[in-house]
Amino acid sequence: MLIICLSTMVLSLVLMVFPSSIMIITVLSTIFVAAIAVFIPTLITFLGESAANSRSTAISLYSFLLLVGASIGPLLASLLSFHSILLLFAFIFGIAACLIARKDRGKAKNKIAAQNS
Repeated sequence: MLIICLSTMVLSLVLMVFPSSIMIITVLSTIFVAAIAVFIPTLITFLGESAANSRSTAISLYSFLLLVGASIGPLLASLLSFHSILLLFAFIFGIAACLIARKDRGKAKNKIAAQNS
């Protein structure tokens, strides 16, 4: 689910760079926000499962970083153009999707190896 959400976020951000119609940008922005609305609870669940015994520490650190980003983001955004911000976030979310896909692929290989043993 994380990969689907991140892919949707990247695609909507990249597509928002090109249109000149405010209606198309609004629709793509709505799709982006919907993907985030699914992504954040999924990510919290993923963190909780991955951290196991350190669940509270992991979720606290995640929440702290989320709020720091929400505080610093508007300050940095005032320095960049709209298109630059879209491309920057598309790049960051794309890297995150690649890293999560890589980790999921490693888990799948470990499962297969465990089943064959």
